[in-house]
Amino acid sequence: MKYVHCFGLGTMPFANMKDKTGLLFFDGKREMIYRDLGDPTSVLARVVEKWDESIRPIGEAYSNGSLTWHEITARYGSMSLIDFLHQEKWTTELIEGFAKYGIGFGACKSLLELSFHEILRIAVKNMDTKNFQLEGGNESLVNSFLFDNHIPLNSNIEYGYKVASIEQNPRGRYIVSGGAACKAYECDHVIVTVPLPQLRSITFDPPLRNELSDTINNTHYVKAAKVLLQTKSRFWLKHGVDGMMVSDLTIQNTFFAPAFSSSTKGLITASYVWEHQAEKFFALSDEKKIKLAVDELKQVFPEMEEEFERGAAVEWKQGFCIFRPGQGRMYHKTLREEALPGIFLAGEHCSVEHGYFEGALETGLRAAANVFRSVDEKFIDRFDKFVTCKTPKWTTEDVGYEIGNPQ
Repeated sequence: MKYVHCFGLGTMPFANMKDKTGLLFFDGKREMIYRDLGDPTSVLARVVEKWDESIRPIGEAYSNGSLTWHEITARYGSMSLIDFLHQEKWTTELIEGFAKYGIGFGACKSLLELSFHEILRIAVKNMDTKNFQLEGGNESLVNSFLFDNHIPLNSNIEYGYKVASIEQNPRGRYIVSGGAACKAYECDHVIVTVPLPQLRSITFDPPLRNELSDTINNTHYVKAAKVLLQTKSRFWLKHGVDGMMVSDLTIQNTFFAPAFSSSTKGLITASYVWEHQAEKFFALSDEKKIKLAVDELKQVFPEMEEEFERGAAVEWKQGFCIFRPGQGRMYHKTLREEALPGIFLAGEHCSVEHGYFEGALETGLRAAANVFRSVDEKFIDRFDKFVTCKTPKWTTEDVGYEIGNPQ
């Protein structure tokens, strides 16, 4: 938020299924979400009520100090989401409803086998209560970093450079190389921000310790797929829809974008799905992904065929990190330590904000601070004097794992 403010970026609300204008589409029938939420006998209403009943005591205990985050981690760190639901005596009907509808961001079936600790942190710290997006898209923040007149990072970036090796020379400095045909860089320190699956393709000499290599090879990454459609207008508004749709279609989770000041066109994230649901898209070409999305949305909105203009599709076989049960305690500390003397890792996988900008930014700041500290031992003591905003305190309180040094 500090960067959003510094760069003068605009924000707008981000819709989720809790909004009154959201839609359900199951068994060929369209139903406004607020109607199901307002009917205490509906499965969706009972799922939301049961989730609140299960989570609220943990949040209240954390808020009043009777339960520390370390204690929460010890109790739930090795538990999957489905384990927690069973522990809370959820019925089969409610578990199926949870998987089918979710509790705010779409169907949750893909989350059931993942770490409950990841989902719990978002719920307990109320991170799912107020959501927004950047006007002009997330790239507006990226472009602000790249092209800001005071910090011209774009001119300091070499694009299209695939790092092949990071090797220490006899003088103790690191040689970063992209292969024989590429320019090599000699460095005192290196911050490596690539996702862990790509990190496996980089050769290190001296080699990484076994503990870190195991972490790199075994940390779970979520599969994901997205299909986006441009339409002539925001026609869904005529149906009273303006937010999210959850359905039993292949596209499953659909987001209708708010109006953009620069265009009268409509934009739909027709599908954003994870894990097994994303795999259904992997075998399809981009053209077939787009056609599938258009054909399925025609079942909901008949005018979709006439409104559709063009589409785009993207998929991630290994999109972003979300730990499996127990992986946080095994891997988090390792990812935040020096990879080798003078080499630090950064990226959302090194944070507790997996999958989010916030995690990437926090770990970039932490890695930069650790580089400065390795040059100037008193740097951390003077750190607050250098900054103009409240900086995160990189301690164990908000993490739940023993991270040791570096902070």
